[in-house]
Amino acid sequence: MLDKVSHLVFLDESGDHSLGYIDKQFPVFALASTIFEKNYYIQQANPLIDSLKYKYWGHRGIIFHSVEMRKTRGAFDFLFNPETRTNFMGDMYQLIDQLKFDIIAAGIHKLDHTHHYVTPHSPYDLTLEFIMERLYFYFKQTSHRCVLIAESRGQKENADLYAAV
Repeated sequence: MLDKVSHLVFLDESGDHSLGYIDKQFPVFALASTIFEKNYYIQQANPLIDSLKYKYWGHRGIIFHSVEMRKTRGAFDFLFNPETRTNFMGDMYQLIDQLKFDIIAAGIHKLDHTHHYVTPHSPYDLTLEFIMERLYFYFKQTSHRCVLIAESRGQKENADLYAAV
């Protein structure tokens, strides 16, 4: 199947998609996708990403979670040191600047969403639908095909995601 795929689309979310409790300090849920040409990602982008991981951890098994970076938790507890943090963030910004990719993102203001609709849809489902629609237009005039790659979530959330696509 991947031999017919020309692009890899990585999905990641920010915020909580739940409508049961809405944090008034951060009432937004966002889903973003990065679009990489497949061969470029395999041959150039992924080795660049891995080299940053090897530089700081000595292996490639790290996942860049922004909340862990910001709060210096887990594998990112070494960022508590200001000099190390400055060096790491400089390397991260340089990496992002080097990479060639496009972004499609969508966000839902959950308070507005729940006030506007009697039965509001899941913010995750809506943002995914918006991104898939934009991806359709992104690839519409080409023969390119993509595969969506979403970070694993909880078991129920994964099942819901598979059902949605």
